[in-house]
Amino acid sequence: MNKLHHLKVGTRLTVGFGVLVAMLVLVAAINLFNMRGLNNEITLITDDRMVKAAEVSKAKDSASQTVLRLQRAAITGRPDDIEAMKAGVIEASRSTSQRLERVQRLISSSRGQELFNAVVEARGRNTAARNVAVDMLTAGNVDDARAQIAGPLATAQSQYFAALDALVSYQFELADESAKEAHAAYGRAFVLSIGATIAAVFMAIAAMLVITRSVTKPVKDALDAMTALEQGDLTHRVEAVGRDELADLMRAIQAAFARLSALANGIKESVDVIRTASGEIAAGSTDLSSRTEQQAASLEETAASMEELTATVKQNCENAMQASGLADNANVVANEGSAIIGQVIQTMDAIEQSSGKIAEIIGMIEGIAFQTNILALNAAVEAARAGEQGRGFAVVASEVRSLAQRSSAAAKEIKDLIETSGGRVEAGTELVAKAGETMQRVGTAIQRVTDIMGEIASASNEQTRGIEQVNQAISQMDEVTQQNAALVEEAAAAAGSMEDQAKQLSAAVAVFRTGETVAAAGPVTRPLVRERARAAVGAVKASGAPVLSGNGDWSTF
Repeated sequence: MNKLHHLKVGTRLTVGFGVLVAMLVLVAAINLFNMRGLNNEITLITDDRMVKAAEVSKAKDSASQTVLRLQRAAITGRPDDIEAMKAGVIEASRSTSQRLERVQRLISSSRGQELFNAVVEARGRNTAARNVAVDMLTAGNVDDARAQIAGPLATAQSQYFAALDALVSYQFELADESAKEAHAAYGRAFVLSIGATIAAVFMAIAAMLVITRSVTKPVKDALDAMTALEQGDLTHRVEAVGRDELADLMRAIQAAFARLSALANGIKESVDVIRTASGEIAAGSTDLSSRTEQQAASLEETAASMEELTATVKQNCENAMQASGLADNANVVANEGSAIIGQVIQTMDAIEQSSGKIAEIIGMIEGIAFQTNILALNAAVEAARAGEQGRGFAVVASEVRSLAQRSSAAAKEIKDLIETSGGRVEAGTELVAKAGETMQRVGTAIQRVTDIMGEIASASNEQTRGIEQVNQAISQMDEVTQQNAALVEEAAAAAGSMEDQAKQLSAAVAVFRTGETVAAAGPVTRPLVRERARAAVGAVKASGAPVLSGNGDWSTF
């Protein structure tokens, strides 16, 4: 039993279940062996004994049918019946030979072989007598055939049937012996199976009891240890036997008891130290609370002055923003004027281009008029050559020449006017371009003013944000200081509460019995936390921010 404690729990369970499995395998092997023997006997009966008996019986039936055919042919004497009889005899002889060959292959005993040889000999005599009768019928000797059938053939057939019956009887005897052997094998298998099953059950119960006892006892010891721990008894001792998991568990529980005992003693000592320290913390918190109140009052006054400075800087920032807005408007107007002048310049350029095109067209008109005048002159010359017949054509040519000269004169006048107008347009374009450059310089100057005002406004805004941040920081410092004052009070109260909790913890730890005595600390006198005077702080908050003077001068701050 003690050796089991040196085995792992898993090993024990494996051994126990292994024994059970081995017994089951043994029982199964015995059953399989007996079932195999029983199956061999049954197979011997069905596939050997009964098969040979059936084949011999069929051979006997075939011989009987052959004799019946001979008798029928001998009675009728008709050639058709004789031929049918001969065909039947040949078929019956072939099938009988096949059956006897199968029987011979299945015979394995000497007795069976002797009986089979007797059957073969009797069959030979029967076949010879039958063949004589067949030959007589074939030759037409019906009476002789009848005598042969009733005499020698009947005797040979009786001997043949007797040999077949002897072989069948022997096969039935063998089948009966095999059946008896099968029943005996079943009885042996039943007894062995019951015995092996009972042995397996007893061994399984024994293994179960041994393994269960080796597991439940350490578990019960562990439960007793946990019960002692629940009751605060740290002096309880646990015995660990063996090297298995449960022994390791018991050793771990024993180590835990030792650690908890040392921890409880340490907690008791620490509780006494905490009680002493909490009283000192309460006294220091009272002094710190008074100093924090004074610091909060100073921060309130500083915050009020910073609010006045913030208001003044905000006003300057607003003025700078207004000036920057006016400069932006002027810049927009200048940009619009510059854009309009640009459009005028584009329009003048278009007029100048149109005048050039008109001049080109007038030049073309002058050229056409000049060519027309030449053509009219040529026509007049040709009309003069024609004499009286060309007089009318000469008049027309004269009128055409006159119109061409007037057109040329009008074109020159128009060209002069266009050139004069083009010069004026060019002069106007130069003036407009100069006006555009002037507007651009004005816009650039306004843009510089706008940029400067923007920088002033941005700087003022940055100053405002910086002062606001300083003001917020001071306000936050004031809030933090007030919170610190409240926290100091809470710390003093917490120190008192911690002392009370230390007393409660000491009482709670006292429940554990460690077997050691810890010296108790002396009583600690806790100083009273005085009420904080908030009258000065309240007065500063009630006064609020000071009112700015009319001129907003804060240089004397």
